[in-house]
Amino acid sequence: MFEQSPRVFARNAEAVARWMSAERLTRAHPLVGPRKIGLPNFNPRSAKDIRSNFDERKRLSRLSGEKEFWELVRIALDEKPSSFFDELRLAACLIQVLMGLRVGEVATLPADALHARDLTTANGARPFDVGGRDRILLYLRHFSEKQAGADARGIVWAEKSTSVMTLFEEIIEQTVNNVLAWTAPLRERLKAQNETGRIFPEFDTDQPLNLAETYPRVTGNPVVCRDGPQTDRLLAAYRETGDIEYLQNIKRRQATLYVGGAPLHRTVEVFAKRSRQDGMPWRDALTGDPVKPRQRFARGGMIVHVCDLEDFLREKKSSKLSDQTPFRSAAAEHWQRMSCSSCIRSGL
Repeated sequence: MFEQSPRVFARNAEAVARWMSAERLTRAHPLVGPRKIGLPNFNPRSAKDIRSNFDERKRLSRLSGEKEFWELVRIALDEKPSSFFDELRLAACLIQVLMGLRVGEVATLPADALHARDLTTANGARPFDVGGRDRILLYLRHFSEKQAGADARGIVWAEKSTSVMTLFEEIIEQTVNNVLAWTAPLRERLKAQNETGRIFPEFDTDQPLNLAETYPRVTGNPVVCRDGPQTDRLLAAYRETGDIEYLQNIKRRQATLYVGGAPLHRTVEVFAKRSRQDGMPWRDALTGDPVKPRQRFARGGMIVHVCDLEDFLREKKSSKLSDQTPFRSAAAEHWQRMSCSSCIRSGL
């Protein structure tokens, strides 16, 4: 939007408000009352359009054009995601378009993002049963980037709630619930990592892991051995439903194939080679001695201790770590101050 003087901006805002009142688009109208004595009458011709075209912007390089925007909408609504990350990306794009949020605001949505104002009758019944509506509005909680503050300790996020248009309530609820179902295992692991300070809290620190157990946990790819159509069908079913049980079936099947000597997938061989070049602390499964960089790779003869693997990831593969950086919200800061004030007044 182009920069304008306060007077021109006021005229533009008044023009929009008077047009909305004339078309009766608001519940309460008129939005703008009669002008004060001494002020000139409103002349709609003096109010310039803020933007006459979708492609008319101050900085064209920052946003895509109208054609690209509608292509993004089409992809978010019609295209079928081919991977877990695509599922999250398309959901984020859909919420961003329908709610008008910024990228950072969509990325920091809390798990309990949706909340509504429910209604009941005087006797506690549902208004829907007597021809009414059970819910006034659906709200989406988010952290506003524009209203975020800062102090000596860093950024303080401002929590806001934006009402969801009735037309988009169903699709927003469905999208948010789908993301919650897909990310439930990730949130459980992140919680365990925060509580224990470990990367792999499900293992003891001195427990050895072979290649089939290490590769999926470092890369996120559950396929270790070549299997043909069976694993592909399980992966397709997981992408379709998001049911974690399909991943458990893949894990059990891949473990059986690995023990049975099935050929490794090409990506696993590349991972084993590059991990040795990067300095991953592989050890000999029989002697426990560190594997030398040029020592021949043996799929069943190499292990890595969990504690050594965690130290290696922290030092050399920080991109593989979960984001555990905490952030402060204005609401939490407010209640903390209120709690401290109450303690002081009570003499605690």
